[in-house]
Amino acid sequence: MGCCLLHNLIRREMSIDPMEQEIYYDPLIENNVDHATIDTIAASDQWSTWMDNLATEMFNEWMANRAT
Repeated sequence: MGCCLLHNLIRREMSIDPMEQEIYYDPLIENNVDHATIDTIAASDQWSTWMDNLATEMFNEWMANRAT
């Protein structure tokens, strides 16, 4: 999750990635197409619930293993 957050911060502050431009730009093609990228990610109740359930399950497993 930390890597995703860092990636999103970089994408927000640096809208054009020079390495992506090299990958997608071909000087031999006359009309280079701008490839679709994900610009924003919105939180949802479904995602938050899934994440909370996963965290609770992981904590419960950790507590159970610690007790033995």
